[in-house]
Amino acid sequence: MKKLLLTLVLVAQILVAPATLQAAYGIPSEYLPTGAPTISGSVKEDIQDPDKARIILTQRIVNIVTGIAGVIAIYMIASTGWRLVIGAGSEETITQEKKALAWEVGGLVLIIFAFSIIRLIIGILLTADQPVSTPQPAPAAVEAPADS
Repeated sequence: MKKLLLTLVLVAQILVAPATLQAAYGIPSEYLPTGAPTISGSVKEDIQDPDKARIILTQRIVNIVTGIAGVIAIYMIASTGWRLVIGAGSEETITQEKKALAWEVGGLVLIIFAFSIIRLIIGILLTADQPVSTPQPAPAAVEAPADS
């Protein structure tokens, strides 16, 4: 059970760390790929489109539900940890609370993975109909002939 829990925690860290680092530092514009799809427009324009409005509403609902589920999972983990400390060395209580803690951590990892997958799908749906914008090369400088 310890190996499974350790593996789940390591996989979660490996999957979450790159997105966190990219969000913290961003990608410099010279390293962005050419021809990558971009999102244009504003949220007000997107809400006028009924399909995008449904997707945005779904995204907001998912954010709220996932946030509430995460808070509940953290509360459950903390309360189980508290009961584990208060257990006063009773073997039966300790084994029961360890099992509960493993299930709660697994549930939190499942919540995080579900949130990531849903955000990925919503991101794909929001950018599916966007035209691919490619940067235009800068025009070559034309020198005027020198008058002699």
